[in-house]
Amino acid sequence: MITMPPRLGLLFVLLLLAPARAAEVGSADLEQRDKALFVKTPVIRRLAFSGGLAPAWSKNFGWMYVDKRGKVVIQGVMKMDNGPDAFHDGLVRLERGGKCGFADQKGAIRVPLIYDGCLGFERGKARVCVKCRLECAEKECEHHAYKGGDWRCVGPWGDRVACPPLP
Repeated sequence: MITMPPRLGLLFVLLLLAPARAAEVGSADLEQRDKALFVKTPVIRRLAFSGGLAPAWSKNFGWMYVDKRGKVVIQGVMKMDNGPDAFHDGLVRLERGGKCGFADQKGAIRVPLIYDGCLGFERGKARVCVKCRLECAEKECEHHAYKGGDWRCVGPWGDRVACPPLP
């Protein structure tokens, strides 16, 4: 069993606060078309696009990434620093039903959502854990970190790979 050292865990602290960045998208700003979720045109103009995608927040759907046509490409994006997790090595962390995994910029699930904890990709590898738990990192419980569990590394297609040494 690998336990995440406290100093490394603090490097990957998750802030689970109310979203502060990106446009907020209300229920009236979303519509279903062709079995997909879309943001209405007036809202698209408010979004900040980078690399063809823009982050948006919805009370009903959480953090998501939207393409320039308004199509919600990725839903269930994990929170990081008061906003959506960023793409690392072309992948972003997702969370659904208490499990996490990774999707690419087209929304394809590249690493299945089967892990209890996921840290972002770096140099083609991501640390993931089974049976870890998210706990308060300090008394005020503003920050959270993964504790315990069985840690391993995965590659960009979900294959298990050797982990680099911890700093």
